Amino acid sequence: MIDIILATYNGEKFIETQFLSLMAQSFKEWHCIVHDDGSTDGTIGIVKKYCALDSRFVFIDDSVRLKNPGKNFLHALKYSTSDFICFCDQDDVWLESKLEKLICAIQKKDNSIPQAVFSNAYLWNSKTNWIGGRATLAFPVNIESLLFLNCGIQGASSIFNRKMKDVLLVPLENLVMHDWYLTVSACTLGNIDYLHENLMLYRQHENNVTGNASGSFMSKFGRFFKNRNPLIDAGHFESLVSFYEVWKEAIPEKDSKRMEQFVNSVRQNSVQRFFMILTGNWNIYGSKLKLIVKFFFRPYFGGNR
Repeated sequence: MIDIILATYNGEKFIETQFLSLMAQSFKEWHCIVHDDGSTDGTIGIVKKYCALDSRFVFIDDSVRLKNPGKNFLHALKYSTSDFICFCDQDDVWLESKLEKLICAIQKKDNSIPQAVFSNAYLWNSKTNWIGGRATLAFPVNIESLLFLNCGIQGASSIFNRKMKDVLLVPLENLVMHDWYLTVSACTLGNIDYLHENLMLYRQHENNVTGNASGSFMSKFGRFFKNRNPLIDAGHFESLVSFYEVWKEAIPEKDSKRMEQFVNSVRQNSVQRFFMILTGNWNIYGSKLKLIVKFFFRPYFGGNR
């Protein structure tokens, strides 16, 4: 059995299509746990309609409002009872083999430890009906390949086990997003792996919570010089500090030292920061060179706090 965790908020334009794609999955043994964060449109009515049509949909109507998508997902996760769990965004469409391929991949793992397996997704412009590219272009496997990305891997592309659920239900004082928590936990407290297949359509529209993705390295390169986003984003940095404070006794020594280096670097001068990058295995998109280029062209630390 798989529990699908679906956090909703004002999704009436898209959510019905997503529900239909879940019902079309080739793997049939699932429950979809839906929690709404105070929608003011017709979302809840659509959710209740599908709960009446298919008993595998379960609406958690507990009146809890978090006003934050990451907290909404983790609140809904509390209601999961299955050995394997998937996050699900309200505005995507899953290809029919998504659950089947993900469950096959994670069942081959050592599920006595926290495990997460991520697939990939096609980008989908639902206005023009253009489908192509890949949503995920970076595949971090450790702290040095993750932290400078300022993000986690797309949570809706993942499957994870009960051991990982237990980790995610430990609260952090500052949490930027649920999928960041999943990714950093998999890289340090368990195991992370990738199924390099596009198994869903990642809808691109003006209200994407995490912004629109670039489907290729060339498009990312074209956008590189058009913005001045910092190398270390303050929101993700504060989440990392909270993560370290909670989990430092469980984090392997090597990862702990790298986290401390990363955190301390915001108080160092440019020469010290550059030396840190050169002497470690720090990278983005599998490349130290890309990270060095960013180092010289971007502010080191900043963003919303």
